Formats: sequence, C-alpha cells, structure tokens
Amino acid sequence: TEHWVSKPVDGQSVRLFMWRKHLAQPTGPARGTLLFVHGSSVSSTPVYDLQVPGRNDASLMDWFARLGYDCWALSLEGHGDSDGRQYLAAISIDDYVRNLASAIKRIKRTPIVIGHSMGGMTIQALAARRPEWFGDRICGVVLVCTSSGGVTEVPLGLPGGVGKLIQQVAPMVTGALHGKQDIVDKSREAASDLRVMENPVGCE
Repeated sequence: TEHWVSKPVDGQSVRLFMWRKHLAQPTGPARGTLLFVHGSSVSSTPVYDLQVPGRNDASLMDWFARLGYDCWALSLEGHGDSDGRQYLAAISIDDYVRNLASAIKRIKRTPIVIGHSMGGMTIQALAARRPEWFGDRICGVVLVCTSSGGVTEVPLGLPGGVGKLIQQVAPMVTGALHGKQDIVDKSREAASDLRVMENPVGCE
C-alpha cells in the first residue's frame, strides 16, 4: 500500500513516498518490521518490490511479507515519487538523514533498517547524529554493499561532500554502537536472516 510522510523544511513540507507490504495471513507467524532504504539513482519499489510475471521470488518485500514481516520501503528525497527531483543536486546526506528519521517516526514501530549503498551511508549518518535511536527506535541494522570511508576516492557519481562526510562519520558510528552489543547482535542476526529470516528478540 502507498503511504506518504512529510519532512518539514523552512515552513514548507517535502513529501516522501513509502511503500508497504504486509500480509494478513502470512505463511509464518507474525514477525518484526523491516524498513528498506535504497541506494543512489534508484527508488524503493523497483529495488525492493520488483514484479516479474511468473516469478513470485523477484520481490524482496513479497518474500519477507510471506514470512510474516511488516515491510516498508522509503524513496529518499529526489528519488522515485518523492519530492525533490528538480533540486536533486542540492540534496545532502543531512537531508537523507531527516528523510529516514521521518520514515521511522511514521512507522511507529521499532524496525530493522536495511540500507543498500547510499542507503547504508544514510543509516550510518543517522547513527552519528542520533545514537540514542539505536535500541530505542531502531532494533537492528543491515548494511549491504555500502561504505564508511574512502568514498571520495571512488568515482561513484556521488557529490564530493557526501564522501567526505561519510569519512568523518565512520568513527562516530563505531562510537555510537560501543557498549550496545544487543544492537550489534540483532543486526548480525538480521543479516544472516537474508538466508533464513528469524525474528530478532526485541524487534516488533
């Protein structure tokens, strides 16, 4: 189902598109909540809810929904149906962090956040800015094909400032997770669940 969340900016609001897949009668017991965050130059539904005729395993969201997960995907500002295409070049990692924070508030549950590429960088930046959210509002993290340093040395098509920020953020992310072994354990379990998904204890 289609959902929208607004990010307030200078007295106005930026509309962000969210897509949800949740089955009333899944094949397994009700499990936790997943929030998928896409990478650069793509959007939420083509990546996480790809529909291919005759292939019921093409959609990652469908697959997890059948297992009993409440699945959400966010299209970051400037991507997909979210506002911001006309000023995409001016969008910063801080904007994406605010996008993600707004999405988490909208879900009103404690999700495992799964970020691919730039989505993973956004999660790390959120950890640097809101470390208290990890355990309180976020019960687990999965980072897929992302980076926490050296981005500016690789031609990924990202604005130079993004790479420089990620290089600064990496040590802070490590600090944010220090002493929070339960989050690390839940994230590790969630990552292994990409093979056989189990519900991490404490995730709603």
